[in-house]
Amino acid sequence: RIAGWLHHQRQLAKVAFVLFLFLWNFNPFSSNVLKHYSTEVLQLSEQFYGNLSSVQAAAGIVACIIYGLICRRIPFGWLIHGSIVAGILSTLCYWLMVDATSAVVASVAFGLTYQLGVLIQLDLAARICPTESAGTTFALLMAMVVALLTAVAYLVWRNLAAQERARADLQAAYDELDRRVEQRQRHA
Repeated sequence: RIAGWLHHQRQLAKVAFVLFLFLWNFNPFSSNVLKHYSTEVLQLSEQFYGNLSSVQAAAGIVACIIYGLICRRIPFGWLIHGSIVAGILSTLCYWLMVDATSAVVASVAFGLTYQLGVLIQLDLAARICPTESAGTTFALLMAMVVALLTAVAYLVWRNLAAQERARADLQAAYDELDRRVEQRQRHA
């Protein structure tokens, strides 16, 4: 009876983890919005925007080293809360982006905080997987997250396509109305 209860608790933990990862990664427009803001609003070049991605990746590598040094020294409950805080900070760091210098600082901050948050989550995934089937369970957890994100991306794409069709239909109706008004004005 206790074994059944423990199994049920482990299953709930897996479902909660998948939902947490889904919510962590759910932001289908973040890179598009950031690129538009960087290149159109701040007038940074495409090359500079690409360099920001490299800076972000380098900061992510530093985050991996930091996490490797601290992960076993900090209680896991604190790490979970740290992951949530890191997710919030990784979003907020872009609010300070107003020029090229602040863009570099924001990219470093994002790379550090986002990667630390992801590493904590992956560590959690590894810890909740039973050791006898860790590889399979971990792959299944990640596949579920990817499937959820793919479904959301499809729904967003479908919604955008529907909006585009509606805009085109509206434009066609407006053009037709404009054509009829011109015809009446010619005949009047």
